[in-house]
Formats: sequence, structure tokens, C-alpha cells
Amino acid sequence: MIENKIKNRYCCVIVTYNRAPDLTVINRAMDSRLVDGLIISDNSNDPYIIKGIRNQFDSRFQDKYVIIENHENLGISRAMSIAMKKGLELGFEFAFLLDDDAQLSDDYFELMLDTMEKYKRDDKKIAAVCPTLSNNPKHLSKIIKRRKTDIIKQCITSGMLIDIMIAVSLGGYSEKYFLEYADIEFTNRLYNSGYKILRYNKVMIYQQLGKNIESIASRVLYFPMYCINILKFNLNLGNNIMYFMPLYDPNRTINIDKARVKFMKQITRSKIRLLYHPITLLYKHTVLYFLTGNQQYLKISFRYIYEVK
Repeated sequence: MIENKIKNRYCCVIVTYNRAPDLTVINRAMDSRLVDGLIISDNSNDPYIIKGIRNQFDSRFQDKYVIIENHENLGISRAMSIAMKKGLELGFEFAFLLDDDAQLSDDYFELMLDTMEKYKRDDKKIAAVCPTLSNNPKHLSKIIKRRKTDIIKQCITSGMLIDIMIAVSLGGYSEKYFLEYADIEFTNRLYNSGYKILRYNKVMIYQQLGKNIESIASRVLYFPMYCINILKFNLNLGNNIMYFMPLYDPNRTINIDKARVKFMKQITRSKIRLLYHPITLLYKHTVLYFLTGNQQYLKISFRYIYEVK
């Protein structure tokens, strides 16, 4: 157990939209004095969502909960930046950034906090610690046989432990990214600003990215993309391993594709790196059509790849 000297330094931050997150593990972490606050930035504008959140509050910690009601969908970037500024205002140094549907193991907070305390003590350039993440629920708390940490270039929001002062000083999440790739752009900017992102390799958390397609056909057709994903992980480019092919509706799939192109254009001026995108996107959309029968996945124009700014 971490010493109580960390009290009032660590909080949790969750952006919610039309869903009340399960606060069970967070309440346990408060009871264990591993975290000392929860800030929720709500984009729902739905009183029933707020009620569902408040109903989970532990009466012993009523003064440790903060709900910021945004009254509209501000997007992940603006809502997250508002919450982190609030955390800084309240005197917190670090924030666990959690998605509203992430599933955490009971030892998640202690493991992440211990890693931050240990490495931050010797290297002030460490700005974030990220867990290893999988969209396979069987991987929750699975032990990975490799060295404890790696320095990576970018990671997704779910489960990230961030130095709030550093995050706010860099402008937080960019509002140019409403939802998709907001975390990738932010952490990549963090890395390129000279800060370090540690990936904690030993234990995974589970995060469903869209709806998992778990059929045998999907496993076969997704295998090339899975190999690319594993390669990126082993090259320390990111922190997630997508074991199953994720399924989003056609509109969101297109938005993800556009955000990816926008991000790549931001980090490189070379158009050569964009040449392979029509091939990979065509393959992905064809596979999605084959698996779902939804022709909307085929009604796409790759022209936007060169038009997105």
C-alpha cells in the first residue's frame, strides 16, 4: 500500500456522455485512500444520467465528488480540458483519466500509482503512465511476461495517469479533435514536447473499442490488421492491443478514418505516408461489409484523405 502522504494529490477524471459509469472500483480506491477525488465532466444534458451517477456516491466521501454539468456535448477534448483545469484548481497533482465504460482490476490504482511515484521521483520529465490495454475481456489483469515499463510515443485516454500541471500547460486536448484521435494527438504532442510516457506492461485493463466481432471469419480477416497492431505495440508506439476487430457504425467509422488522416497530416508533411491509406481503408471497409452485410461501409469516398485539413 502506498503511504498516506499521497493524500489529496490523486484524483479520477471521467468524461460521460449518455452513460453513467460504474464507480465501484473508484469508491474502493477512495476507501483505500489511493485516490482522493472524482471529477466527472458530463456532456449528456440528461438529469437521469446525473442521478445515476449520484446514486453511486459513497456517503462517506460526499465532499470528494465533483460533477461538471456541461449541458451539451462539448466533445471529449473540451470536456476533458475543463475537468483537468478543475482538478488543478482543487489542488490535485495527478489525474487518472478514465473512459465511462472502462473495466479496471481492483489493483489497477495501486499498481499505476506505485509506478508513477517510483519513476517520477527520479525523472521529472515523466508526464504520464499508461496501462496496457486490450479489447479482450479475458485479458483483464492478465500478467504480461516482459519488462515492467517501456517509454512509448502515444496512448489512449482510458486508464492514463497524467501530471495535471504538465497537461494543462500544453493546452490539454486539442479542440480540433472532437472525439476521435484526441488522445493520440495529445499524447503525441506531449512526447514531442520532451516529456515521457511510461507504459506499464505487467497488467492489462479491458476497454471495449466499439463492439467486438468475435466470429472465426473476423479473426481470419482481421489477422493482417492485428499483426500491424502488435507490431506497433512492440515498437512502443502505443499501449493498446486490439485482439478482436472493433465494429463501429458506418458514420463513426468514417469519422475515425478522417481523424486519423488529420492526425497524420499534422505530424508529417510527407504525402508519401498517406499513399497506403486508401488500400488499408478499402480492406477494412470491405471486411466490415463482408461481416455485417451493411452496404454503408462500401459507400465511402477516399477523396477526403487528401482533402482533410
